[in-house]
Amino acid sequence: MNPMVPGMYHMAGLFLTATLRDMGLFTWLMKDHATFLSGGLDPSQGALVDQADRFAKGFENLLSCTLSTPPHSPEIANLAMTTLNLTAGLRDFKEGLVCGLRACRVYGILPADLIDHIRREADFYIGMLSRATGGPPTTRQAIGIGDGTAPAYTLPSMVIGMLPPDQRTAAQLEEVLFWGRLHGEHAAVLAMYTRPQAQDDLRQQLLSFQSPFADVVQRAYAAEKGQDNPQSVIASARELTARWHDLLSRIVDDLQNCRVPTGQMNVWPTLVDHIRREACYTLAVLGVPVNA
Repeated sequence: MNPMVPGMYHMAGLFLTATLRDMGLFTWLMKDHATFLSGGLDPSQGALVDQADRFAKGFENLLSCTLSTPPHSPEIANLAMTTLNLTAGLRDFKEGLVCGLRACRVYGILPADLIDHIRREADFYIGMLSRATGGPPTTRQAIGIGDGTAPAYTLPSMVIGMLPPDQRTAAQLEEVLFWGRLHGEHAAVLAMYTRPQAQDDLRQQLLSFQSPFADVVQRAYAAEKGQDNPQSVIASARELTARWHDLLSRIVDDLQNCRVPTGQMNVWPTLVDHIRREACYTLAVLGVPVNA
């Protein structure tokens, strides 16, 4: 596997335009991450809370710039580099929190494994921004889908759709590996925040996605080795992610209208919608556009 982007995309400026389109979503996701970290740390951790708040404000400002920058603008490269630097800082902040929580030097209600989960998402975004700015690709190990220094694709969704068939299939399989693992973890996290007894049915609905996502991830690894049909794996991932997206959409709507048992879950509706937007992105890179 050789995840290289044909030079025509860089020459035509299409790669930067495609990156700008995905930056709108990913910068929003990073802002959410910083906000969730701020709300999930113990109030005694004032310096860390303040740092998380500064990241949230920084990404909010960059999101405003991203949404106001026109396609093909010469400012896209500078904006991508600025966003890359801030995302790298947030990524390091997350890694520090993971180490601190595991060593009981930091206190909060967010599990260390959950923060490592969003650390991988930051590394994925760093990989995309690094490609856009001419930097080195991130590794598959950094985004949690392999060992060693093998480069990851981390391409904008629009570019993946325009790759030659073999490269497109390889890039989409990698997306299945990355997002399939994350969505399985999302199901476990959201189930953890349901209320005992009153929301047991909802908990089971969420947990019912864990094994199917694990299965499709294992099939994607097999397809990379020629042991499964790549198009069948990608089709299965599309169908599973679409059902996952539909469940998340319903939960968001129910939370916003207080229709879940007891009215609310023990989690912010914004977090559920955050995960729904990630499912939208997964569908987009697998060739099924969904309104975010």
